[in-house]
Amino acid sequence: MMFTVEDEEEYERVMEAEREMERQRENCRRRRRKKRPPKKPPIVEVEHAADEQETKSQTEQLKEWMDDELEFFAGHRCIWERSSGSKAGRCGGFEDKTTLSPMQFTHCIPGIIPPRAAVTGSTLQIYSFKIVELSDDLKWPLRVYGVVAARDTVDRNRNLLFARSRIRCQVLTENDSSLCLTGPSRAILAVDPVDFEVELKIHDGGDERKDRELIWAINHYDIAYNGEQPSLTFHSPLCRAELRLERLPTTVQATILSVHVVGGGSLFKSGGQVFCSSSSADSSAARREKIVLLDYVETNSAAKNERHLDGYLPLSRNVVSVEFGGGLEVVVKVYGGSGCTCGHVYFPFQYCNISQGTCSVSGSEVEMVVAWSRLVGDKMDMLIEGYTTQA
Repeated sequence: MMFTVEDEEEYERVMEAEREMERQRENCRRRRRKKRPPKKPPIVEVEHAADEQETKSQTEQLKEWMDDELEFFAGHRCIWERSSGSKAGRCGGFEDKTTLSPMQFTHCIPGIIPPRAAVTGSTLQIYSFKIVELSDDLKWPLRVYGVVAARDTVDRNRNLLFARSRIRCQVLTENDSSLCLTGPSRAILAVDPVDFEVELKIHDGGDERKDRELIWAINHYDIAYNGEQPSLTFHSPLCRAELRLERLPTTVQATILSVHVVGGGSLFKSGGQVFCSSSSADSSAARREKIVLLDYVETNSAAKNERHLDGYLPLSRNVVSVEFGGGLEVVVKVYGGSGCTCGHVYFPFQYCNISQGTCSVSGSEVEMVVAWSRLVGDKMDMLIEGYTTQA
């Protein structure tokens, strides 16, 4: 394959853009070690009216800080477009979503050598994204909308964890400040560093122009830098948010295709929850956090949704990572007047194909279907081998 002078120049521009991105990340780390959301307005003693005019109010300080965050995010976007979004990068637009399916290799035959693009590797398991602290400038509840996304090196596109428009904003309260995650849409490969981007706004209730930026931030997960820490923190002038995650060493991806109440009856008359947890091959390892797939608190909406779905439960997310040699346990918990009842199915790890299981919950039979697949190591390998990459 021959490389032209233009190709070499384009490659050098891409490499310089990536070096600039790393410099920006390091500057961001230094800046955030110095800055934290102010809890209370600074107390400043002044003697003259002129001094009072020179003293910036807390609101002005918050606005300046948020302007800095927005400027930094814009710089991050510009650098991405110069590198990954360039002619050499060929990753499309900054807001383009990953089109790779979590069931890319579900069809493979056990025992047959898989395609080169099909791998097992280290991935990030996403547990929750929570607003853990507000500045004095904000009060609960908050009506939040926007995007939380991961970006790995498989295709360098956005893998959405949360995405809501203004008309579908989520109400967060002090007692329930976790976003209702809908992703990832495929496993997040953690062999190389992973970027996380957060763009969240507060719905003002009236004119959209009055909506405020809640948090506009970027964070970077790198096993060499972050170690095995269980969370990433995102700072904003108005709040602090925490993304709980875990790096699993060697994994495949599982897609919970359906959780179905046989006969179509209403299971969550008093509310309930569907969640799962993965296990490792090491039986002595600590139990992992649960991943919430569906959480019904408002019983009226639960009954209404179940009635129109013929017993299929509308899971908010359904793709998880499962460690090699381990398994996946899916649990259905039903709330009642005197407590709760649970049913669960354990699915042993598989490289491919479909698993099915049933359990009994509150007198109803519940069927579960899970699809298994190896990971996509690199989108370019998929294209070279002639695979389609549409999810």
